Amino acid sequence: MNKLRRNDYAKLIEQYGKRNGRQGYDYIIHLKFNENYRKSLIPRGNLKEWYVNVSKDTNIDGIINFDKDKEGYVYLHGVVMCSLNINKFRKLIEKTWSGFGEFKFDIFNEYSGIEYYMSKFVNNEIIQYDILVNLT
Repeated sequence: MNKLRRNDYAKLIEQYGKRNGRQGYDYIIHLKFNENYRKSLIPRGNLKEWYVNVSKDTNIDGIINFDKDKEGYVYLHGVVMCSLNINKFRKLIEKTWSGFGEFKFDIFNEYSGIEYYMSKFVNNEIIQYDILVNLT
């Protein structure tokens, strides 16, 4: 594992949430797909479709990581900034993600180590992530 790249990516995650005077992230999200995808091409299209739909109802931004489970199937996790309270956020995610698969989310805690968790898969290969606002 390339420790320098991992540290740079963890810093990007941390700093992106605080740029432009923001207070940081609001939620940590984990998204699974109904289908088992081994490549990130189709899930990236699904992520873009989800983001376009969800951003119609609220301002949302953040960073999403593409990851693989033990069998090599792609799933996503990330950190997002969104002005909705937890109940409205849950309803919006249920409404917009249910056609793609399962989800869970937590309230962001800056001491949770999510930056470390998201960067633990960084190695000498290309880091697969998307900044949500770049999907449109």
